[in-house]
Amino acid sequence: DRGRFDALLLERAQRFGARVIQPARAGQPTRRADGRWLVPVAGTTVEASALVDATGRKVGRGRAPRTVAVWAYWRGVEAPDRMAGVEAGHDAWCWGVPLPDGLFNAAVFSDFGRGAAAVYRDRLRRSSVLRHCLSGVIDGRLRGCDATPYAVDDPIGCDYVRVGEASYAIDP
Repeated sequence: DRGRFDALLLERAQRFGARVIQPARAGQPTRRADGRWLVPVAGTTVEASALVDATGRKVGRGRAPRTVAVWAYWRGVEAPDRMAGVEAGHDAWCWGVPLPDGLFNAAVFSDFGRGAAAVYRDRLRRSSVLRHCLSGVIDGRLRGCDATPYAVDDPIGCDYVRVGEASYAIDP
C-alpha cells in the first residue's frame, strides 16, 4: 500500500526533525555562486548545502529500445499462489501481483505499436503467470505508460545525489 508506506516515511522523517512543507511542489533548484542550493517551495525559498533529486522519471532519458507498459486491475481472479509473478517472453515480459483489496494487477511490457488492447490480451493468454486473469474482468480501464529503461550520466556529485527514478529506471 504505497499511500500507507509514504505516510509512514513522512511521519518518521518529521519525528527525526525534518521540516515538512505540505502540500507543496518544489520549483527548479539553482546554485548560488557560493555553491549553496536555492529551491523555491510554496512561496518561500529553501536554502541547502546539498540537494537530493527525487523528482522521479524524466521523459526522454531512455537509451534502450522503446518499451511501453500496459496494465489493468482485474477483478474476480484468484492468483494461483497469491504471490507476485514475473515472466520473460520472446517479445514481452509480464508481471503481476495480487493486491490487498482483492484486485490483481497484471502488466505487460513490450513495444506495443497499435492495437495495445489486443496485444495485451494476447500476451496474457500466452503467459503462464498471467493467463488466469482472463477468467475475470478488468476493473476500470487499460492503462499504459513509457517504461523505457534509462540511467543518467551524473547520478551523484559533491553536493547532490539523484535517487530513485531521477537516477535510473528499469520499469514504470
